[in-house]
Amino acid sequence: MATPDGPDLAARARDLLDDARVTEAAVDTAAATLFRLGGDVARAGTRREAARSGARVAAERDRVSGLLDELAVLSAAADRLDAELGGPAREDAVADGAPRGEARRGEARRGEARRGEVRRGEARAVLESVRRVLEAAGERGRECVWIGELARDRVHDFAEFDLLYTRASRHLDHSDPDAASADLARLITLERALVSTEVAAMLDELRFRLLTERD
Repeated sequence: MATPDGPDLAARARDLLDDARVTEAAVDTAAATLFRLGGDVARAGTRREAARSGARVAAERDRVSGLLDELAVLSAAADRLDAELGGPAREDAVADGAPRGEARRGEARRGEARRGEVRRGEARAVLESVRRVLEAAGERGRECVWIGELARDRVHDFAEFDLLYTRASRHLDHSDPDAASADLARLITLERALVSTEVAAMLDELRFRLLTERD
């Protein structure tokens, strides 16, 4: 009696490994791009420079998030396959004294069961490779998402600084130093986080205007 589950499961495991490797390669490509763009944002000294790379960082981060979803789907498929491989080999015992024809059929069933177990063992070995690929790709993908979030936060900080600086400057234009001072603490926090010579110069200029406005 044939046991198609053995070779079928092995083939499915190999297909799963191929899919995992393709997704891993896509994660590696996106990771290289995201590392480079994240570095550009980290070195940016102005909002314009940060925003220029920030949009591409967001796109790559979304791409990596999609790849992580694909990895999750592959992991679930690996779990299902693992569950199917977990069953014991099917061997039909033949009682002593059974008719010769029945004994031969029983021996054939046992032989086929042993071959099926060998094929399932091969599938299990391939499945272990699948899990290693998925785990490594998942770690790199999650690190990429984290880098993308850092870059996004930096772009956001530049935008917030520009907004508050513009608002404080407008208050000073209308001779309202108290209103301008309300944003100063946050502006100082952002300037320290951004570590930008341009931002530092803008903050110094705003402080000077506040001092002269109060005199």
